[in-house]
Amino acid sequence: MSVASDIDIEFPRGILRPELHIGSISSISPNRVQFSLIDAVKPSGAHFLGGRYGKGEVGEFILIEGQLNLLLGRVVEIQLPEKDRHAVHAVSYVDDLNVGGIIQLLGSVAMDTLRVTAGIESYPRLGDRLYAAPHMFVAKLPQLMHDGSESDVGVYLDLGTVGPSKERIVSIRPENLFGRHCAILGATGGGKSWTTARVMEECLRFKSKMILLDATGEYRSFAKEGVRHVHLGEPVEVAHDSNICSLPVTSFVESDFISLFEPAGRVQGPKLRAAIRSLRLACLKPDLATNGLIKKINESKTAVIEAEAEPEIAKKLDDPSQSFDVNILQDQIEQECVYPDGFGQARGVKDPSKWGGESGDFSYCLSLISRISGIVNSSSFECVFRSKDTSLVKEIEEFV
Repeated sequence: MSVASDIDIEFPRGILRPELHIGSISSISPNRVQFSLIDAVKPSGAHFLGGRYGKGEVGEFILIEGQLNLLLGRVVEIQLPEKDRHAVHAVSYVDDLNVGGIIQLLGSVAMDTLRVTAGIESYPRLGDRLYAAPHMFVAKLPQLMHDGSESDVGVYLDLGTVGPSKERIVSIRPENLFGRHCAILGATGGGKSWTTARVMEECLRFKSKMILLDATGEYRSFAKEGVRHVHLGEPVEVAHDSNICSLPVTSFVESDFISLFEPAGRVQGPKLRAAIRSLRLACLKPDLATNGLIKKINESKTAVIEAEAEPEIAKKLDDPSQSFDVNILQDQIEQECVYPDGFGQARGVKDPSKWGGESGDFSYCLSLISRISGIVNSSSFECVFRSKDTSLVKEIEEFV
């Protein structure tokens, strides 16, 4: 059944119901409006078609009866003038209080099809009336945001319900949920983990593949056919059938090493990049290396330049997945701290065919070398630099 036909059946009298009228607009700005509340301080909300409506409570969805279309908004603030605050008591209420509020504008609603679009197509006028959005309309918001070019028949994920009625189910297409950036935000205890579990549960109904990065082990008890648990290092909580994995250095790109080792200043960064490049060359051309290092202090450049000019070598030198021995990175950094050219036989003459002696930059790299040594030898990074377990990348590739 199409969304248009559903609207005719579910809203035969429209979505602006007089029973849900809450007030009128008193001020307008580009992204929000202020309104006056008619049922200001009644002790409770109202019930309509089996659902409770706050009729002006913070967080409630609101429909604004504009001149050309409807506007969808949400109440973000309710306020009372300072002079009237003494009139509100816990056991009584006053009818003539001038209570107002602020509504954040969310989008526009077409009057004929009820299609919802982001942005404000036309602004309301002072005095336009406000209505609480029916729960059935709020539940259908994800479907009403479609442009109608796609078939209504497809996969829908049921995320929850609006109000107490189980019939007001909020359903959304996976491509609309995951097609762009999606974040589940909230305070501690607000239901973020429950929402994530609900999304996973709905995806598994359609035999979808998911990769969940669980930083705290909260979902370690999740067990079902086809579910595979793996972990890195020694987490506090581990699933009973979890397999230990490693994260090889070849999974990192140059920017990852820069973030990990935090080179400072204008000396450490270039020397770190040069050392990584040299160690990659040492792995590709072992005959150029001495104990795994590319020696540069007062050494000839000829063999290194010729090797770097080879097409296959040049292609792999800048490949982030090209392996190198990170355990000798500190020693290679020392080899990079040289003058670009050596000295010739005559005084004051440079020899561009070889590197010079130590330039003094090594003293500026001592703090970097200390950080590299501490990280490489840290137990927290054993799964990266010293582990022989199955690669996490390989596990993911096999799963996909």
